[in-house]
Amino acid sequence: MNKEAFDCAAKQLADWRERGEDALAPSRFYFIEALSKRMARQDGDALRVLQERLSRQLQAYQDEIVEPARLSGQCQDETRIQRETQMTGGPLAELLDYAASQVPQSNAGHRASQSKAGQGELSLEPALIDYFRNTWASVSANRMLRQSGDQVPDNAGPLNSSGLAHRSLILMQTLSPGYLRHFLSYMDALSWMEQLNDDRSRVDGKSAAAGKRKPAQRKA
Repeated sequence: MNKEAFDCAAKQLADWRERGEDALAPSRFYFIEALSKRMARQDGDALRVLQERLSRQLQAYQDEIVEPARLSGQCQDETRIQRETQMTGGPLAELLDYAASQVPQSNAGHRASQSKAGQGELSLEPALIDYFRNTWASVSANRMLRQSGDQVPDNAGPLNSSGLAHRSLILMQTLSPGYLRHFLSYMDALSWMEQLNDDRSRVDGKSAAAGKRKPAQRKA
């Protein structure tokens, strides 16, 4: 096994967990973590397939989950947030100001007392963290809802499966947006589990084929 590649993956996962970025997409993070642990028990073709898979998943998590969350201000990197909020007129500063205005007044008094005490660091209140997490969950749900609508053919009939699924999601969003977010998160977890099983079946199939392969006989 390539120890350098394994150590690099483990360091990246530990860094995301330390920043709290494992909570941005728990199902995907645990899938990547399980994939990394599984690599330690493999060798040969199975290891090569898992290494390629892990590399793609790490890059996808960085590009699709971590970077957008950092830009939206959801991450808990207090030093970065403090520096960006000091930029006058910046869009992130406006976003944080708006988010702070949504926090209950009881928390606002606590923040004011911290400021008077001369504490220069920005403290992330639990309510503010929840606000950003819920905002990101809503953005993800809306994105998946648009993707569902894009899959519906223009001439779809009333019994078209894609159309029925999309209308069901629209109804969920209308009746209970919170339930829709939980439902889509559950479906996302099932999707990652299915991909893991597909990879396992492909690796097992290659191993079985290699075992059945007979050595060539030398001619006399």
